[in-house]
Amino acid sequence: MVEHMSQEDFGAYNLPPICVSEPGYDDMGEILDQLGVSHRGIDQADLGSMNEGVVMVNCDAKWRDGAIGALGKAVDAAVDASSFESFIMGAASGSSVSNSFDEFINGGGAAIVTDYAGELLTEFTAASFDTSTTNKTVAASVEDSELSDLLGTNQIDIEFDLAGWYKPQSTPRGSTPLLRDATTGDLLAYKFPHGSGDIVYTAFHNHAQATQVEKALLKLLLMIPIAETTGTDLKDTYTTITGETIKSGDTVIQDTGGSSMTTTTDTGTGVERASIQLDVAGGGSVDKQLAPGDRARFGRQDFAGHVSDDQRKYISGTHFEICHRNGGNVEICDTDSSNGTQLNGRDISDGEPRELSDGAELSLADGSANIVVWVS
Repeated sequence: MVEHMSQEDFGAYNLPPICVSEPGYDDMGEILDQLGVSHRGIDQADLGSMNEGVVMVNCDAKWRDGAIGALGKAVDAAVDASSFESFIMGAASGSSVSNSFDEFINGGGAAIVTDYAGELLTEFTAASFDTSTTNKTVAASVEDSELSDLLGTNQIDIEFDLAGWYKPQSTPRGSTPLLRDATTGDLLAYKFPHGSGDIVYTAFHNHAQATQVEKALLKLLLMIPIAETTGTDLKDTYTTITGETIKSGDTVIQDTGGSSMTTTTDTGTGVERASIQLDVAGGGSVDKQLAPGDRARFGRQDFAGHVSDDQRKYISGTHFEICHRNGGNVEICDTDSSNGTQLNGRDISDGEPRELSDGAELSLADGSANIVVWVS
């Protein structure tokens, strides 16, 4: 794997080659054009020799109805076909598209696949999808901390404008959630390792997105496979591509002029932000600001330097969540931790939300961390 770069040598690398399938219901090439990132058509790609490049596969109706099974066998490269059909037929490599794609990712490549193109993942991973879906707007929870920090929010409304969109049903081993339906918990986007490479899947696409925060989300999702293949984090990848340095507290929401700006989520409720301070017994404090509708997850890494390593190992990677409801209430719930959470001496490991009041006492993992919570 590529090592993460230091500040001294950051920016001294070239972006990997990026290939994009022709537009369908989606057009990731258009987003790359807006970012000033060069790319080429997928018909020009030789996946066998593109180690550590990035492939972006747009949502298109041609993926549905068993497209891979019907067209996925090798054909004569001389067949006159569109770039999408050339990719489907695996003409460049002389093998099926699923085998070519599988080998490319296994060899260190990265990809982002949207909506209907998820059919491709079913050929060589354990991914499956529920397509008995309807067009609707979904309140989504941003599960990835880098995404939520750069967006400045933990929740976003996403429009699904097509019936039959590919909602993840089962995911490949090692998958990490990026977005969930905040009401049902259903996955909407995730990433996973495959061999030496990485794949991002998202159930929605850019033609359905309208708001500034949705457009910013899509740009960041496209940057994830680039970050994975270059070994940098998402924030540094954003800076390399846009030339804009993101300082602490800044977000990447675009103003009408197209430049990034610092912003605070405005829910229109009139409820002020909540200040959360976790005073750790014998170890300082952890602070968080939550706008109405925002949520924050806390786990092992948050308590580094506040709790001894011997005790911290019993705290789960994601142990509990604090949510600031639009009505003003602040709530806490255990997030299926391994060793449990107690609130004011009562076990709350069932995952149900409880109101969190000023001065509440938390105990994580049988006393591995004892915390007083201050809410203002």
